[in-house]
Amino acid sequence: MNDKVLEALKEGQSFAILLHVKPDGDSIGSSLALGLALETLGKRVTFIRSDELPRNMLFLPGIERFRLWTDAESGYDAAIMIDCSDPERVGPARSILSGCGKVINIDHHLSNLSYGDINLINPQAAAAGEVVYGLIKDLGVEIDLAMANGIYVAVLTDTGSFAYENTSPETHEIVADLLRRGVKSAEVSRHIWENRPESSPRLLARALTTLEV
Repeated sequence: MNDKVLEALKEGQSFAILLHVKPDGDSIGSSLALGLALETLGKRVTFIRSDELPRNMLFLPGIERFRLWTDAESGYDAAIMIDCSDPERVGPARSILSGCGKVINIDHHLSNLSYGDINLINPQAAAAGEVVYGLIKDLGVEIDLAMANGIYVAVLTDTGSFAYENTSPETHEIVADLLRRGVKSAEVSRHIWENRPESSPRLLARALTTLEV
């Protein structure tokens, strides 16, 4: 199945990459990394969202490229949906699929419905970012810092900072490569886990006053 995805990515010239609703680090980071990799191959890529992007992800290079689905043109060789187990999860942006030649479905969830014309689903991967990392390598694209940051955020968030049981030796091997490519782990962690709007600790403070022992 990996070969079919690679063939479609190499042959296609225009791609729409759609985030799922309420996008998380895996959805955003993986989509950014693969889209940027395709652009290095001379492909035309449009990054599409249905929802607002989370504040703690706005530091990612290239994240400003995501446009609201209502502002996206139609007509692509393929739509790519990453970390999206059900096509309904892309929300109103699903209307764009009718203008695409095929749908490429890339995921790591066992619950994925295999709805794509081409499906690449690896339940052994800790995050879709791990699947995308392998694809980029197989495409022969050199992973630059922007791509590396996207993949790192994807893996970091879906493993709970490598604390979840889905973290594997392969996860750490991928992360080691990303760090060698310039990812600053402490800086990324601060953005993801520590930077919060003032309203967040105020809400927590209010919630704590309701606790009972």
